[in-house]
Amino acid sequence: MPYGMPQIGRLEGIDGLLRCHRNEFGGRHRSAMTVSLTADIVAGQESRFDIKRYDPHRFADLGRDIEWLAAKVSAIVSAGYHHQNK
Repeated sequence: MPYGMPQIGRLEGIDGLLRCHRNEFGGRHRSAMTVSLTADIVAGQESRFDIKRYDPHRFADLGRDIEWLAAKVSAIVSAGYHHQNK
């Protein structure tokens, strides 16, 4: 996912399925938030965390924008190359 943020939330069209992944390098730092937010979603409770920030569908329209996708992929590859060759 762009911006390195996880996807946490229900998937439309698949009753009972909850997506909770892509913590990437921030996983250990976000683990308590991820568990808390996931539990709130499952329990149907209001969360203290902004669920829209982690919604799996938040990039749906951008996924059709080829120029935006190419720029994001290029930035990810460049960042990985830069990190590897420090």
